[in-house]
Amino acid sequence: MNALSADFVAVAGKDDAQLWRGQCLNLFARGENAVTETLLQGHDNGHEVALRHLSGQRISDLEKLAASVTATPKQASALNSALIEWKEIQSRRPFLAHGVSRIAYEADGAWIVLLDVVAFRSGEALVERWTVRRSEATDFHADLRKAFKTLTSQLGHLRTRLVKL
Repeated sequence: MNALSADFVAVAGKDDAQLWRGQCLNLFARGENAVTETLLQGHDNGHEVALRHLSGQRISDLEKLAASVTATPKQASALNSALIEWKEIQSRRPFLAHGVSRIAYEADGAWIVLLDVVAFRSGEALVERWTVRRSEATDFHADLRKAFKTLTSQLGHLRTRLVKL
């Protein structure tokens, strides 16, 4: 590979990695918005709902709201499964939203993104890293998209039950 083509691969890889990151962040934002809309609807329909700032707090509040609404066992199970799946994948959100990224390249030109976040645990600063190869990024995006679709579908059903009160 000559210098010109190596530079082109590097720019294209960086752009592709940042596009992937942006698409993932958009899905997270849309999921968080669906959670917020559901909490607001619960609040507007007379449920005691805390309207808090942080995404994790909102998920917790949503679980409380869902537990207070009449649902069949199948409905409750489907919503619970969707929330578990969302919370599991959401554990990667801080890397995408707050991580400092560096791009590396494999011998074949495929990118690897390194996302570093400083987390505080028990008063100690810890640098956490998520290393994502291009192929893993594609899989993660597909998993995130599936979790988003499942979550928003189940929240739609929950909002329907909130209106029936």
